[in-house]
Amino acid sequence: MDVLDSKLPLFVVCRAFSKGHDETNVAISMVGPLIVAAPGAPRAVAMFTDRAGAERSRDAHAPTHGVFELSAPMDVAAFLWMAERHAPWVVFEPGSPNGPVRPIEIGRLISHFETRARSETPQAD
Repeated sequence: MDVLDSKLPLFVVCRAFSKGHDETNVAISMVGPLIVAAPGAPRAVAMFTDRAGAERSRDAHAPTHGVFELSAPMDVAAFLWMAERHAPWVVFEPGSPNGPVRPIEIGRLISHFETRARSETPQAD
């Protein structure tokens, strides 16, 4: 699976999360994202392509955390900007029976989702 082609929404597990926006900006605040730190692998923020997978991971590793939805490309980019403070990598689907998707640098994902957001924003005539 190529996560860059994933359909939205994506899901994250955090201790606390809030989102606000106006016509041009998205502001995300979050505390305590779920971090994956497998032996021999880089520290990575966990992200999920389905709510059920996020809930299973939350229940197993962080039962006091919540599952939050990122439904637009700019939401994902804003979350990743905040998550970069916690780990320089993202891993999708940790704990999946099919195994997690290999870690991806957060900077690459930020660039991808910012570009995707610009391409989906209607242009003024």
